Amino acid sequence: YVMMWRNGRPDHYYAPYPGQVSEPDFVKFYQSPTNIFQDRLTPLAIYGKYILPEKTK
Repeated sequence: YVMMWRNGRPDHYYAPYPGQVSEPDFVKFYQSPTNIFQDRLTPLAIYGKYILPEKTK
């Protein structure tokens, strides 16, 4: 597996930032059905019960 992390700043990043030369390839990687990111993983509740976030006003 590959684990991504947050980008600290434009010169210290783990995933391409907007406008970076490899951004289009990363978007393809993100959209691939064989890869799963947190937004698709959380609802699966594989680590325990999934609690819906409260709606913001």
